[in-house]
Amino acid sequence: MRPVKDRVALVTGSSRGLGRVIALRLARDGLAVAVNGIHAQAGALQVADAIKDSGGVAGAFEADVTDERQAADLVAAGAGLPICQHEWRR
Repeated sequence: MRPVKDRVALVTGSSRGLGRVIALRLARDGLAVAVNGIHAQAGALQVADAIKDSGGVAGAFEADVTDERQAADLVAAGAGLPICQHEWRR
């Protein structure tokens, strides 16, 4: 099993509520986090910024996971989240 610090978590609905809490916790545990919020992009950016401000790796996305193409693009981008601190946005 790879070390946690070498993993990326893709958390849908993470711009608010329980998804936000999960994203912040995963980041605190050392995972890079892809934050997704379809109707709350500002919230997704805030969560990603909070993760980065605390020394973590994160990026913010706006994708509708009920749309197959957007979901595939989100997964591809999340998989490309560099552990080496690059920032990405959709």
